[in-house]
Amino acid sequence: MTLYEINQAIQDLYESMVDPETGEVSEDFDKQLDLLDMARGEKIENIGLWIKDLKAESAAIKVEAKKLAERARAAENKAERLKSYLDYNLRGEKFSTPKIAISFRNTKSVDVEPDAWMFLPDKYLRRTDPEPDKRAIGDALKAGEKVPGCRLVEDRSIIIK
Repeated sequence: MTLYEINQAIQDLYESMVDPETGEVSEDFDKQLDLLDMARGEKIENIGLWIKDLKAESAAIKVEAKKLAERARAAENKAERLKSYLDYNLRGEKFSTPKIAISFRNTKSVDVEPDAWMFLPDKYLRRTDPEPDKRAIGDALKAGEKVPGCRLVEDRSIIIK
């Protein structure tokens, strides 16, 4: 029986066993009301315990998710350190076996000094927050334009397949 059904049964009990004109109750009223009140109390207690259990489960899942996120971050950091190690040792030289192929490609990125955005013309700023639009700055630098506080930085990234 659900809590709603128990509450409805108590309402029905009042309607069926209490005389509306005199207010007198039948002999079985107290006994049946006690039984329904006990069932209602049990149901409420069980729902409360279920809520406590769900909250404990939720907290345990959050703790486990935090641990897994930390492990993932540690694995990512280790992979980045190993990529740097390979980059240093291979110095741009390709390496290939049947199981792995390591190659390099030259990349370009825009490096903007921390406070340089304050001196940039509006066409190089994004309107949401005042931050440099690196794509527009990069295009301008590649076209030979001078943008104060900005420069093209050549780098290489390692590709592992």
